[in-house]
Amino acid sequence: MYVLEVKNLTAGYEKLRIVRNINLALEKGEVLSILGPNGAGKSTLLNAIFGIARIFEGKIILNSKEITGKKPYEIARLGIGYTPQIQNVFPNLTVEENLELSAFKRNGVDVKKEIESIFNLFPEIERRRKNLAKTLSGGERQMLAMARALISRPSVLLLDEPTAGLSPKATSVLLKKVKDIIELNVSVILVEQNVTKALETSNRVAVLVGGEFVYQGNANELTREDIEKMFFGEKIKQEL
Repeated sequence: MYVLEVKNLTAGYEKLRIVRNINLALEKGEVLSILGPNGAGKSTLLNAIFGIARIFEGKIILNSKEITGKKPYEIARLGIGYTPQIQNVFPNLTVEENLELSAFKRNGVDVKKEIESIFNLFPEIERRRKNLAKTLSGGERQMLAMARALISRPSVLLLDEPTAGLSPKATSVLLKKVKDIIELNVSVILVEQNVTKALETSNRVAVLVGGEFVYQGNANELTREDIEKMFFGEKIKQEL
């Protein structure tokens, strides 16, 4: 059984259709990277799954229940966490306050205990727990954004270019966290521009060009050069 399925999805904004005929299935404990050139529709796909973009056609199924058309707060409660690329933390709140705010909706849980559990995964931000989020480095800020999404204990985590603008060292640390996250039985869809790092981090990859998937397959079956050729319209090995 798949934790998340997207079936024949066409989505966009207002009257504009940006992604078309999208089909994907995410297994439990899997990292699926969505790769593609700028403007391919990668962020729109995540926004559609999370109820932000308009869905014209198709279905989204989470843990065998259809969630198509639900509001983002409903989708979050049902088990999808989302870390957008920007505006993903409250800059004028401390690290701890950001996590408290994200955990308040979980009735009947020990919030302090949950926060300490998150800090075990992200010790880098535990050391900054009393600091305002706006004082964090880029890598620390992205860790906090991921931590905010994870504190609700989702079954699926959507990450939109979490390494954008980060140094190579910070990128490596952050993507190592993605591998740690799947040990928590969380499946991940990762939109990532660093093709090499995405291949190292993922079980599978899907290449999105012009709003449509041109390839889906195992990460170890492709090279960076293969994927970059697809960005420019060359067909490699498999056509969907």
